[in-house]
Amino acid sequence: MSMRTGKLGIACFALVAAFLAPAAASAEEEETIILTDGRSYTGRVVERGENVRIEMSFGTIDIPSSEVAYIIPAQSDANADADAEPVEPPDEADEDSEQTDLPDTVDAGTGFSLADATRPEPVVFMLMRTLSDARIGTESYQARQKLRRFQILAHDRRRKVAGQWRPPDYFIRTRAAHMEHIEAAEELQRKADRIRGDDAAERHRKRQLQQRAAGRYRTAAQQWPDPLLRQFLMGAAELYAENYARAEGFFRSLVEEAPYVAGFHQGHSIALRGLRRHNDALSAGMNALRLHPESPQALALVVDAMERVAGAETDRPPYTDARELLRQYSDTDAAVRRARRDQRWLMPGLRRQWGISDARVLPEMPYDRLCFRQAVAVPVHEHFLVVDVDVVEEADEVFVRLADGTWLPAEVEQVRTFGRRESPPPLRLIGVADASFTPLEIAEAPPDEADLTVKAAPFYAQMGSRIRQFSTRLESDGDDWKPTQPLAAGESASPVLAAEGAIAGILAAKTDPTEDNAGPDLAISPAEIRRLVEDSRLRIGRGGLSFGTDRVERTAEPREADGKAFLVIAIFGEKFE
Repeated sequence: MSMRTGKLGIACFALVAAFLAPAAASAEEEETIILTDGRSYTGRVVERGENVRIEMSFGTIDIPSSEVAYIIPAQSDANADADAEPVEPPDEADEDSEQTDLPDTVDAGTGFSLADATRPEPVVFMLMRTLSDARIGTESYQARQKLRRFQILAHDRRRKVAGQWRPPDYFIRTRAAHMEHIEAAEELQRKADRIRGDDAAERHRKRQLQQRAAGRYRTAAQQWPDPLLRQFLMGAAELYAENYARAEGFFRSLVEEAPYVAGFHQGHSIALRGLRRHNDALSAGMNALRLHPESPQALALVVDAMERVAGAETDRPPYTDARELLRQYSDTDAAVRRARRDQRWLMPGLRRQWGISDARVLPEMPYDRLCFRQAVAVPVHEHFLVVDVDVVEEADEVFVRLADGTWLPAEVEQVRTFGRRESPPPLRLIGVADASFTPLEIAEAPPDEADLTVKAAPFYAQMGSRIRQFSTRLESDGDDWKPTQPLAAGESASPVLAAEGAIAGILAAKTDPTEDNAGPDLAISPAEIRRLVEDSRLRIGRGGLSFGTDRVERTAEPREADGKAFLVIAIFGEKFE
């Protein structure tokens, strides 16, 4: 462990102070220092440059800081945790939950709020960053204690719900309780449907049953543990109750938080239609169609919204924009008829059970949570970019953000190894049919003695979506290439660009919560990147983001995408079994 200081500046030390808030050890208190080879010494520990001085009763020794594993503070401080707050014991029904105190601190570098963390891994990475700059002593000891605590939470796959870290079986139980309310609501709806009379008493009875069903749907939605999906379900429940103002508020908030989820724009469009805000409903529908351009449901959403726009508004946006958008499609009428017979939510994982049947107003949720991963990608072909494999592989949906903030759908390409024994590098190519990129040249080798530019992003979108840029050099270490300035813990594989814009390499991701500092500091060479491009299929097609094989035929000219680096976000549905 090195005694690096000042690496992240004042912001990092403010984070250390707020996160750990250790009590200052008395100058006379003895601490125990543990070395990497297992030896230990107890005495007064003093930092002196690159060494640690230990003043003991029988003498004084100096040890290089690189040989220090950690320091255990004096006993009076070892059991103290100055930032800990009293917590209530878990509910009797939830004895398997774990409560963990987190300070309400925001890291200035990422915008990540530790108090708002819903999974342990981002906290693990932030603690690792803290440890890289923490002063040896009480600070590093307490940080390591908390780091181990959150590594255990990550291993146990716990997720935070209402301030408590819940195990997987909590989500299974909650899902079962949710379904009980759904079934009760469906039974009430069936009773309402069986009322065929048209007199006042029967109409009143039918309204009562529908109101009770709406209440059950609201209760079912409110029980869902994931805050994002809970809000989606609550918006859908308000659509059923025809409370369009409340539904619009829910979906508007969802669109602001996750603009790359088409289902959120879809719900927003339906709610706005109920409020007779038809121009706004059309704009929201077009947002959904741009995210799912081959989906019949998204196309029908736009067509239905256009039919409701007043005639006086048909010569101006958004109607004229929608008319131009529909020119990409052939046989629109047939596609819309199919979509109306098979209504679906445009949520991630469309091949799952997202159908909307007569009996089920709220969809049967195919997963418990939505998870968003991200990385910076660079173009290596007119329609293809190279990106971190762990970000996009097995994702339900993948999107690329252009310079103007537009999100375009992408598909992950297959890699052909041709029977070779060596594995491809931890990267993948993604294809974007609706964009035309300027490919970057792949260098022959990393330039010697030259400053290179790295563009990095946090692996989890919750840690912030700002692309961090810094300088480094790549140095040869036998068969490996290593950066002189590494990635921070929790950052995805990140491109390294030479001054003229060529790809000089890609820094390997540091996203393993079990590894020291989230993984080794290594770089993927240009030769490996070039081999990956040669082995990838590089097939561009129109489709893959609709459901099944039902896709709308369309012809669209790809738009010019300016820039050398692009943020990629992938959406995963997480389900606990």
